[in-house]
Amino acid sequence: MYIVTGGAGFIGSALIKGLNDLGISEIIVVDSLQSGKKWLNLRGKLFRDFIHKEKFFASSILKEKITAIIHLGAC
Repeated sequence: MYIVTGGAGFIGSALIKGLNDLGISEIIVVDSLQSGKKWLNLRGKLFRDFIHKEKFFASSILKEKITAIIHLGAC
């Protein structure tokens, strides 16, 4: 499983597309969608789940096997 922080942004969503092109869809997207239309960047992308950035560390996802965390989030 891959975790992409900032995954709903332009660069993050392009990275997710690249992973999808490699046949990878076990992706957790971590971001905030509170403002704007950033969610539109995720259309057509394959990923397992979306987690709001403020709930990420409290989620049980960190107990699973993680292949890589790709941090593109601003904070």
